[in-house]
Amino acid sequence: MLSENAKDIEGYEGLYAITNDGRVYSHSRVNLRGRLIKGRWLKHNHNVNGYKYVCLYKDGVKKNILIHKLVASHFVGGFAEGLQVNHIDGDKYNNNYLNLEWVTPSGNISHSYGLES
Repeated sequence: MLSENAKDIEGYEGLYAITNDGRVYSHSRVNLRGRLIKGRWLKHNHNVNGYKYVCLYKDGVKKNILIHKLVASHFVGGFAEGLQVNHIDGDKYNNNYLNLEWVTPSGNISHSYGLES
């Protein structure tokens, strides 16, 4: 059962939801073949850069979506075109909305170098 900390994923309403800490839920539904798919929490994968992502399906089309971008777009205000999501503590696995912020690409690079020193 989903909590108030979950929102349907934009473009995937009624299919998937994201929580403010980065968990993705697949709602119960009937698939294209008429089979009932029970709701469940999805497992995440890691891309070559170490970021978590999930595979979402809609109308038979698969799309890999980064979890930190999902959380930020649904729970972190301040988005503008051209901004990137920054992990404030530098931990790519910490996708809690309190650890994410929108920054410029140069701000994101500066932040990553600042954490190294």
